[in-house]
Formats: sequence, C-alpha cells, structure tokens
Amino acid sequence: MNIYGVVRHTGGCYRDGLERWEIYVGKSQAKDLPYKEGGRVQVLLAVGDESYYGYTRATKGYENVWISPILYADENRRTTLARVLVDAEFERNQRVQLSFDGNQIRITHSDVSHHVGQPKKVSGGSPMAERVFGEVHGYPEWSSFASRRELSQAGVHTPTQAGISGSQSEGADSIVLSGGYEDDDDTGDTIVYTGHGGRDPVSGRQITHQMLVRGNKALALSRKLGLPVRVVRGSAHASPFSPRDGYRYDGLYRVEDHWKEQGQSGFDVWRFRLVKIPPQVAANPPDNGTVVRASVDSSRRTDLLTSRIIRDTQQTQRIKALYDYRCQICSLRLEGNAGPYAEAAHIRPLGKPHNGPDVFENLLCLCPNHHVLFDYGGVAIADDYSIIGESGRLAVNPNHKIDLRFIRYHRERYGFDASALQDLTN
Repeated sequence: MNIYGVVRHTGGCYRDGLERWEIYVGKSQAKDLPYKEGGRVQVLLAVGDESYYGYTRATKGYENVWISPILYADENRRTTLARVLVDAEFERNQRVQLSFDGNQIRITHSDVSHHVGQPKKVSGGSPMAERVFGEVHGYPEWSSFASRRELSQAGVHTPTQAGISGSQSEGADSIVLSGGYEDDDDTGDTIVYTGHGGRDPVSGRQITHQMLVRGNKALALSRKLGLPVRVVRGSAHASPFSPRDGYRYDGLYRVEDHWKEQGQSGFDVWRFRLVKIPPQVAANPPDNGTVVRASVDSSRRTDLLTSRIIRDTQQTQRIKALYDYRCQICSLRLEGNAGPYAEAAHIRPLGKPHNGPDVFENLLCLCPNHHVLFDYGGVAIADDYSIIGESGRLAVNPNHKIDLRFIRYHRERYGFDASALQDLTN
C-alpha cells in the first residue's frame, strides 16, 4: 500500500549541523499505517539499500502521524532520519512516498511533486523556474561563500546537504567537494569524483556498494548530454586547491568519463572524471559544444565570462526524442547505463566562419559514427534526402522541417555540389 508524506524541519539542528527532520503523514491517509494514539510503534524503515529501526508516533488531537527523527541501524548504532534522508538525496519540504506492508515501510522519492508548500528558492527569494547549467549570473569563478546555505541562496549549489545537485532526468548542474569520500582524487584541472551512497550514516565509512541512481545517474547523464558542471570546493576537502575556509566556486567542468570500480573500502563505487573547461573557449567550438542552460526559448548568443556559444538544449533534446535516439542515416539506437544515446548534429556548423543557427531546422539526430562522417565530409545529403557516400535515404519525421539551404551549404562545404550553394540571405 502506498501513501504520501512530507519531510519537515521541526526546529533546531544536530551537532553535525544537520537540521532536525521528521516525516509527517496526515491521519486521513494514515489509517492503515502502524501507529498508536498517544504512543509509539516500532517500524522497520528501508531507504535505498539500507534498513533502520524507528518509530511512528501520534498525539491525540493532532492531525499528523510522524516518523521520529532518531533511527537505529542496530541496537548499538544510532543515527538520525535527517542523515539518512540527506544521504539518499531527499530535501526539506519534499513529498515522499511510503510503501508499507505491516510494520515494514519503504521511503522513496515521490513521482507526484518534488516539493510541497513553497517552491524552491534561489537568491532574492524568487521561485527557481529552471535548473541552470553553467555560470550563475553574478557569481563568477573564485566567488567565495561562508556556508552551504549561502551557496544555496546564490543558486550556485542549491542543496544544503547533498554533494550532487541535479536529477537523473535532467542531469547534474553542480557538485561540492567537501571531503566526504575517501576515494576522491583532485589534481586541480582534473577531478576523479566519487558518487554518493553506501556510507554508514554514523561513521561515514563505506559499508555497501553504490548504485547508478539519483545524483550518480545525473552525473552520468551530464556526460551523455555534454552539460557543464559547476565545481565548488570546501575547506574540509583535503586538497591543495581547496580554500582555507568556507566554500569557493572554482569554475565549470565537463564529465569526461564515468565507471564503476572497487573503492578503498572494498565496495563498488561510481567514479566520475571531470575536466575543467577553460575560461576562454575557442570561438569556433565543435558542433557538439557546451550546453549551458537547460531551458532556453530561442536561439541566441550571449557574452558570458567564458565567451562561449550558448546551446539550446531544448532543441537538441527535442530532435533526439523525435527520433527516439535513432540515427537518421542508419537507424542505429545505442543504449548505455545512463539511457539511450544519440548526438544532435548541426548541418551548417555553429561558430565562425560558418555561423549556422542553433535552430531545429539545422539539426539532425545521428549516431556517433555518422556524426563524425557528416562533420568530416564522409557523407552528405541530397535535396531528395538520399545519402551521398552511402546507400539509402535520410529518415525524416513529418514534424521535422529541414531547411534545404543548410543541406546545400554542407554539400558545398565538402565539394559534393559546388553549384548548389544558395544565398542564405534570400
């Protein structure tokens, strides 16, 4: 049976700085939940791969049943509900799903609504309309922050506890290096970052395998989509590149690789290699260049600190979804552990000297092999969509209106059809 509850801050903090959290369930929903008016009932709580003993409580005349803030991994190991939920990427005011069978309750992320009550906030108190990938306006590289709360209010790293900000459906937009994992390796411009999960909530030691879920999958998705990740270093992070105190935003990195390996504690951990994106990116970046903002309504170029072309993620994701990640030339569909993979290829390249527009009519959905062949003149497309250089025809969805001017520009660029170049100003 499934019901829904809400993570609430009940006031005060623990000595480790975590807020005191409980999970509230309205009594109108909780009629089948194990609880006792005026008393407590022991339950077995499952969160991710971990199980804990805890209690439900209810007070006569009070409208909620709640899960108490203290949990026990066994009779000798005590932890807090807040620590367990933070490690599992839950947040304050989040709606959660409770699946229970007798006195066993599993807590999972709700698919109904991520937050209830008030929308998530960023600096200035305005609701956060979108997840931002790339620079946050007003906070250039080397910006310093006294606390995680300041980081969150600035929008540089919104979670106040979790080390990875993101979702497994959008990607990861930022990480914080704060000394939490023994396997992290930081050499400045290259970071080998350890994913989350599998740690003992009391000792912080790795006690079980990590899984490619939640924040870990978000980082894997950022690699697949080419999304930049903001990196923040904290003073507790053991590295010569860390600040002396507080936290410092240290620029944009790309996720170059991810893999699973056995960590120092003998358990499987997920590892992510992040490489710094230079502050000044070349004026003519590759066609699969950096995506900076997740929701952009129109194609545009914006002068940011890095002076790079802003790519329209909505368009590139739209083209991939339209073809279900299948290559328009060969129909190949690749499937990885972060989901299906395809590449959005610009027919007329972006950047100088081509200055192609970042619009839907200038995009193709291709597999990596045909993306390279297309970009290097191995194949081209005729006006009737037959493939030049291979047999077959380009698959074209009725909702995909390709601009033939860009097709002809590509042919001319590689000498396939010198007479077909059209005046793009016509």
